[in-house]
Amino acid sequence: MDRHCSKYTLNMLTVGLLLLSSTALTQAADPIRIGAPLSLTGSLADEGAKEQQGLDMCIDAVNAKGGVKVGANMRKLEAVKYDYQSETSRAVQIVQRLVTVDKVDLLFAPYGSGDTKATAVLRNVTAFR
Repeated sequence: MDRHCSKYTLNMLTVGLLLLSSTALTQAADPIRIGAPLSLTGSLADEGAKEQQGLDMCIDAVNAKGGVKVGANMRKLEAVKYDYQSETSRAVQIVQRLVTVDKVDLLFAPYGSGDTKATAVLRNVTAFR
């Protein structure tokens, strides 16, 4: 796996978990749900596969140590993943679903810069739980 990719994934996960640990909006026993719009098919499939591998490795490592300490509780991590097929319009649909239907606690951006830009405005339209 690309060293830069795994460092990026780990850094994003760490930042998100630090932000999450400072909020009291979640139940202690529930897993921390991470939304991941992945490009597993299409022109960005290679990068999407690396992103998925890095995310899975991070989640496995954190969960093997009991999870993440949030207040006085330990919470496991759980990924909610969808393939956006390297299509911007599909990335927008998936990010909307992760936020409104799946109600994830933390959201990764799609891999492609154009896809990230298209989905970035969604945070102003929809709210996390």
